[in-house]
Amino acid sequence: MSMPPSRAFSARDLSDVPEIKRCTEERFGRRRCLWQCETALAILQGNQDIACISSTGSAKTSTLWTPQGV
Repeated sequence: MSMPPSRAFSARDLSDVPEIKRCTEERFGRRRCLWQCETALAILQGNQDIACISSTGSAKTSTLWTPQGV
């Protein structure tokens, strides 16, 4: 599955949750939940130990790919 054309975002662009929400919606065409954006922000900030607990089918994997896709 290829990514739609879009401008590249840097970690500097994604310094807070509202920016992550805006950029991921622009890039993927889907809105992210608050917990997904907070997890992506922690990854972008370089936090080494991140625990993300959520139910089956709640898009945990897409959360981990968010920082790499935007």
